Amino acid sequence: MRYPPTAPVVLLIAACIGTLVGEKDPQLVALVMQKQLELQADRALEESAQRQQKGERQIEEDYNKRMAALDADMVSIKAESASKVSSLKAENEELLKKYGIKRK
Repeated sequence: MRYPPTAPVVLLIAACIGTLVGEKDPQLVALVMQKQLELQADRALEESAQRQQKGERQIEEDYNKRMAALDADMVSIKAESASKVSSLKAENEELLKKYGIKRK
């Protein structure tokens, strides 16, 4: 359950007023403590969720960077392979001509 940030203050004031008039209400004190604990738990959960979202975003960003780097590497490797294949084909043709071998 969500409470406004002023909720513990209002309850604390009510507890203090009761204390000033000599009526320290244990239920009210317990309620104040409970609300404070609930607020702290809510804040901790929100902070945890924010850290988790930040971590997930970081993982996704890292993944995308690595994939982009791999894509760039693949383009380079394919170009290098194509160049080697062309070079080998040309060398093969030269050897076929040099030794007078005809393709079937």
